[in-house]
Amino acid sequence: MARKHWRRAGLLSVLALVAAGCDASKRAAPIGTSAPTGSAGVGGTAEHPIAARLDAFEAAMCACTTMSCTAAVGREMNAWTEKDLEDIMRYAEDPARATALEAGGKRIAACQQIVRDAATPEERAAADAVVARHLDALSALADEMCACTDGRCAEGVMRRFAALSEPDAPTVQQAETAQATRERMDGCLQRGLAGEGPRPPSP
Repeated sequence: MARKHWRRAGLLSVLALVAAGCDASKRAAPIGTSAPTGSAGVGGTAEHPIAARLDAFEAAMCACTTMSCTAAVGREMNAWTEKDLEDIMRYAEDPARATALEAGGKRIAACQQIVRDAATPEERAAADAVVARHLDALSALADEMCACTDGRCAEGVMRRFAALSEPDAPTVQQAETAQATRERMDGCLQRGLAGEGPRPPSP
């Protein structure tokens, strides 16, 4: 998805995206936990602020024992991603770092899933209902984008997309579904910018 639209994707989706085109055989050294030093961007050590912040999110998520806790950590992660996306992307231009970031995201997701598995059915159902509403809204926006025939229509859809709140702690599968819908919306946006006709909504 176009980078400027990733701000609404949430941290775990962004971490998976930055590694998508990287050589998975390149491994980074373990991410350090020392106090962050230096400035954001490519270069530096394992104590880089981006790596240190991801370490902190991992520690916080893996210390959670309730879904309200994982949701709170998720809100912090998403807010950080939206604020510092460009710094994260510059840091991840190195393939080994991108792979390490993706691995960190998977560890965070695993700890989140442990808490979810231990939650009551009612708690899981409540969390799923929130995500389902988000996915429905996202899919509707994608359908609207794919039906747009001019820039004004697309701009209106993007304004509503920017106002859509990201779920605090979706499952990996839910995050993947959301990301696929964002990709569909972005593809229709690019088709519109290229002067191609609207695309029918997905079945």
